[in-house]
Amino acid sequence: MEKHKLFNIKRRELKMAGHIINFKNGELELTHKFLIEIKLKGRKSRSRSLLCNRINEKFIERGEQRTEIQKEYAKLREDDGEMIVDDTGTILFETDQDRKDCIKAINEHELEEVAIDCTEILSHMQTLLNALDELDDELSGVEAAIYDTVCEQLESLKFEPAKEEEK
Repeated sequence: MEKHKLFNIKRRELKMAGHIINFKNGELELTHKFLIEIKLKGRKSRSRSLLCNRINEKFIERGEQRTEIQKEYAKLREDDGEMIVDDTGTILFETDQDRKDCIKAINEHELEEVAIDCTEILSHMQTLLNALDELDDELSGVEAAIYDTVCEQLESLKFEPAKEEEK
C-alpha cells in the first residue's frame, strides 16, 4: 500500500477513535429508557433521539447474539433447529449443566462492551451533553448511575471547537 494512503487511513482511524462511546450490553436497555424519559425540547430532543436510535440498534444486536448463545446450549428441534420451549415459554436444556453454562455465557455477554460510533452525530452529542449538564431533575439510585455513565461517555468524545457563527 502506498505510504500516503496508509497515513490517511491511520489519521481517519485516530480521528474516529475519539468519536466512539461504549456501554456494556447489560446497560443498553436501561440507558435507552433513561434517555427517552428525560423531558427535552427541540434540538436537545433530536440529539437525544439520535443517540437512542444507535443504542436501540445495539440492543437489537444484543438480542440476536443472546439468542445465538441460547441456541448453543438449548434443546433444538430436529426439523428446523429452533429452540424447544415449554408451555410457559421457558427454554429447555438437555442437562442442568447446559442450563448453567448458558446462564454463565449470557452473563459474560452482558458484561461485554459495545461501541457506538458518534462520528456523524458529534455536534448533537455535544448538545446532549450540555442538556444533561443542565438537567434540573433529582436523580438517585439506578438513574443517577446511568446519568453518570452517559455523561462520562459523552465527555470522552473529542468535540470540535465551536465555530464563531455557531456560538
